[in-house]
Amino acid sequence: MTYKPEEFNEIPFQSNSVHTFRQIYAVIYLMKKENMMFKDAIKKAVEYFPRVNAFPSIYDKCCRKLASDKKEFLDWYENGLIIEKLEDELNPAEHDLKIFKELLE
Repeated sequence: MTYKPEEFNEIPFQSNSVHTFRQIYAVIYLMKKENMMFKDAIKKAVEYFPRVNAFPSIYDKCCRKLASDKKEFLDWYENGLIIEKLEDELNPAEHDLKIFKELLE
């Protein structure tokens, strides 16, 4: 199942980093499903998270918590390495990985 933008705040991630995973999922969804560029996807994602009121918050989740910078995040995305890197960097539950895998299929 792929979650739509109006469902981003309800994605049932099981890991402790639920907010981080929801925001990363939103950015990836917008890039993949709506063909947005990274920067535009982050700007749009902010609209779906009422408690997040700034671009840097979501940017940090993608580019500092997961990857070390924007270039690395984009390289991973473009080369199909997001799942592997999520496992390596954030240690998500198997259930959470499945949610990302379904999005990226």
